[in-house]
Amino acid sequence: MIRMHPKNVWQAMARPGFALSWWPWRAVAYLVSGAVTGSLVLVLVLLLAVTGATLTLVLVGLPLLAALALAGIPVARVERLRLRIVEPGPVPDPHRAPVAPGLRAWLTVRLGERATWRELGYTLLFAGLLWPVD
Repeated sequence: MIRMHPKNVWQAMARPGFALSWWPWRAVAYLVSGAVTGSLVLVLVLLLAVTGATLTLVLVGLPLLAALALAGIPVARVERLRLRIVEPGPVPDPHRAPVAPGLRAWLTVRLGERATWRELGYTLLFAGLLWPVD
Protein backbone atom coordinates (compact mmCIF):
# COMPACT_ATOMS: atom_id res chain seq x y z
CA MET A 1 0.00 0.00 0.00
CA ILE A 2 1.15 3.48 -0.78
CA ARG A 3 1.03 5.77 2.24
CA MET A 4 1.95 9.40 1.79
CA HIS A 5 2.88 11.92 4.43
CA PRO A 6 0.40 14.86 4.43
CA LYS A 7 3.13 17.21 3.25
CA ASN A 8 3.80 14.95 0.26
CA VAL A 9 0.08 14.84 -0.54
CA TRP A 10 -0.06 18.62 -0.77
CA GLN A 11 3.04 18.65 -2.92
CA ALA A 12 1.49 16.05 -5.23
CA MET A 13 -1.73 18.06 -5.49
CA ALA A 14 0.21 21.22 -6.36
CA ARG A 15 1.85 19.58 -9.37
CA PRO A 16 0.47 20.41 -12.79
CA GLY A 17 -1.62 17.63 -14.22
CA PHE A 18 -2.74 16.27 -10.83
CA ALA A 19 -6.40 16.56 -11.83
CA LEU A 20 -5.67 14.35 -14.84
CA SER A 21 -3.87 11.69 -12.78
CA TRP A 22 -5.50 8.51 -11.51
CA TRP A 23 -5.87 9.49 -7.85
CA PRO A 24 -8.63 12.16 -7.91
CA TRP A 25 -10.74 10.12 -10.30
CA ARG A 26 -10.40 6.99 -8.19
CA ALA A 27 -11.40 9.00 -5.12
CA VAL A 28 -14.49 10.27 -6.93
CA ALA A 29 -15.34 6.72 -8.05
CA TYR A 30 -14.98 5.54 -4.44
CA LEU A 31 -17.30 8.28 -3.14
CA VAL A 32 -19.93 7.76 -5.84
CA SER A 33 -19.90 4.00 -5.35
CA GLY A 34 -20.27 4.61 -1.60
CA ALA A 35 -23.37 6.72 -2.12
CA VAL A 36 -24.95 4.11 -4.40
CA THR A 37 -23.97 1.18 -2.18
CA GLY A 38 -25.08 2.97 0.98
CA SER A 39 -28.53 3.76 -0.37
CA LEU A 40 -29.00 0.12 -1.34
CA VAL A 41 -27.81 -1.02 2.09
CA LEU A 42 -30.23 1.41 3.77
CA VAL A 43 -33.16 -0.04 1.82
CA LEU A 44 -32.06 -3.60 2.65
CA VAL A 45 -31.58 -2.90 6.36
CA LEU A 46 -34.91 -1.10 6.67
CA LEU A 47 -36.72 -3.82 4.73
CA LEU A 48 -35.25 -6.60 6.89
CA ALA A 49 -35.87 -4.72 10.14
CA VAL A 50 -39.46 -3.67 9.45
CA THR A 51 -40.52 -6.96 7.85
CA GLY A 52 -38.74 -9.03 10.48
CA ALA A 53 -40.19 -7.04 13.38
CA THR A 54 -43.69 -7.16 11.90
CA LEU A 55 -43.62 -10.88 11.15
CA THR A 56 -42.09 -11.76 14.51
CA LEU A 57 -45.61 -11.75 15.89
CA VAL A 58 -46.21 -14.99 13.96
CA LEU A 59 -42.60 -16.23 14.42
CA VAL A 60 -41.88 -15.99 10.70
CA GLY A 61 -39.83 -12.83 11.20
CA LEU A 62 -37.18 -14.44 13.41
CA PRO A 63 -35.12 -15.71 10.44
CA LEU A 64 -35.34 -12.24 8.91
CA LEU A 65 -34.00 -10.68 12.10
CA ALA A 66 -31.21 -13.27 12.09
CA ALA A 67 -30.47 -12.28 8.50
CA LEU A 68 -30.34 -8.66 9.65
CA ALA A 69 -27.76 -9.62 12.29
CA LEU A 70 -25.65 -11.23 9.54
CA ALA A 71 -26.21 -8.44 6.99
CA GLY A 72 -22.87 -6.89 7.88
CA ILE A 73 -20.92 -9.80 6.40
CA PRO A 74 -21.74 -9.20 2.71
CA VAL A 75 -21.67 -5.42 3.17
CA ALA A 76 -18.16 -5.62 4.66
CA ARG A 77 -17.07 -7.86 1.78
CA VAL A 78 -18.29 -5.25 -0.72
CA GLU A 79 -16.52 -2.54 1.27
CA ARG A 80 -13.25 -4.49 1.16
CA LEU A 81 -13.66 -4.75 -2.61
CA ARG A 82 -14.53 -1.05 -2.90
CA LEU A 83 -11.36 -0.12 -1.02
CA ARG A 84 -9.41 -1.64 -3.91
CA ILE A 85 -10.47 1.41 -5.93
CA VAL A 86 -8.17 3.66 -3.90
CA GLU A 87 -5.76 1.21 -2.26
CA PRO A 88 -4.09 -1.36 -4.51
CA GLY A 89 -3.55 -4.03 -1.84
CA PRO A 90 -6.30 -6.39 -0.73
CA VAL A 91 -7.83 -6.05 2.72
CA PRO A 92 -7.81 -9.41 4.54
CA ASP A 93 -11.05 -11.08 5.58
CA PRO A 94 -11.19 -11.19 9.41
CA HIS A 95 -13.46 -14.25 9.63
CA ARG A 96 -12.39 -17.72 10.73
CA ALA A 97 -13.28 -20.81 8.76
CA PRO A 98 -15.86 -23.07 10.43
CA VAL A 99 -14.40 -26.26 11.89
CA ALA A 100 -17.23 -28.43 10.55
CA PRO A 101 -19.21 -28.26 7.33
CA GLY A 102 -22.81 -27.14 7.28
CA LEU A 103 -25.00 -24.16 7.99
CA ARG A 104 -25.18 -24.74 11.74
CA ALA A 105 -21.38 -24.69 12.14
CA TRP A 106 -21.11 -21.61 9.93
CA LEU A 107 -23.79 -19.76 11.94
CA THR A 108 -22.18 -20.76 15.24
CA VAL A 109 -18.81 -19.40 14.17
CA ARG A 110 -20.19 -16.23 12.60
CA LEU A 111 -22.50 -15.31 15.48
CA GLY A 112 -19.67 -15.87 17.97
CA GLU A 113 -17.10 -13.71 16.16
CA ARG A 114 -16.42 -10.13 17.12
CA ALA A 115 -15.77 -9.33 13.45
CA THR A 116 -19.39 -10.15 12.58
CA TRP A 117 -20.72 -7.70 15.15
CA ARG A 118 -18.21 -5.01 14.13
CA GLU A 119 -19.33 -5.45 10.54
CA LEU A 120 -22.98 -5.15 11.59
CA GLY A 121 -22.15 -1.95 13.47
CA TYR A 122 -20.37 -0.57 10.43
CA THR A 123 -23.31 -1.56 8.22
CA LEU A 124 -25.78 0.31 10.41
CA LEU A 125 -23.48 3.34 10.53
CA PHE A 126 -22.93 3.17 6.77
CA ALA A 127 -26.67 2.87 6.04
CA GLY A 128 -27.71 5.63 8.41
CA LEU A 129 -24.94 8.19 8.29
CA LEU A 130 -21.98 7.61 6.01
CA TRP A 131 -23.52 7.26 2.55
CA PRO A 132 -25.28 10.66 2.60
CA VAL A 133 -21.92 12.23 3.48
CA ASP A 134 -20.42 10.61 0.38
